[in-house]
Amino acid sequence: MNIRTYRTAGFAGLLAGIAAFGAMVFLKVLFGYPDIIRAEPAVILHRLAERIGTVPLVYYFGIGMSGVLMGAFYIHLYRIARSAGDEDFAPYGCFCGATAGTLLFVGILRYAFLFPLLALQREANPGNAVLIENIFYAMNMYVGNSVAEHAQFIFSGIALYMMGRSILRYKYVPAANGYFALVGSFLLFYGSAEPFGLPLAFAVNRIASAAMVLWLFFMGAAFLRKRSDPRVTSAA
Repeated sequence: MNIRTYRTAGFAGLLAGIAAFGAMVFLKVLFGYPDIIRAEPAVILHRLAERIGTVPLVYYFGIGMSGVLMGAFYIHLYRIARSAGDEDFAPYGCFCGATAGTLLFVGILRYAFLFPLLALQREANPGNAVLIENIFYAMNMYVGNSVAEHAQFIFSGIALYMMGRSILRYKYVPAANGYFALVGSFLLFYGSAEPFGLPLAFAVNRIASAAMVLWLFFMGAAFLRKRSDPRVTSAA
């Protein structure tokens, strides 16, 4: 496997983890994340209008770009896993991981473009507040809760499960990464069932999000360490 593939995968995973974690920290301070995302539309839109110069940018360049980087990471992870002999788990896991990254990016665009516009319209036209809040609620339920969270969690959960199995069988990174992936996958599956009223599902899906971010970070670090691994050659 070409050393550049390890480096690209390493930087993509590392940066995806850093971007997402940094965004979560900033959004907690600036926006009241994660509790704010389940608040009433009026509360969210008012808070977003107050932070119109910062929150959309943090969502786009933090959470959104982490989705793009996640997709790039899984594409290169597929090549690495196949070079280790994995024809069983990597095709499914990496396809689902790249799909999850796409869903995350597409879903988070609502906070970068549509929702800031709705927030400003609501402040400028208080007489239309109820209509604007209803538009926000409909789009947030469909694009946000359905696509960016629950569909993304399902694909991410499948990806982590498959790649956890892949790591444990083919051993191209330390086994701890594989066990971490398996635990993270079960958290994601449980958290994605929040619409069905499972107890503590919202809290679990926040923990699951953090676990996914940490796994990307640790995988990126593991691949960057391959630069000094004598088993890695420059041959493709």
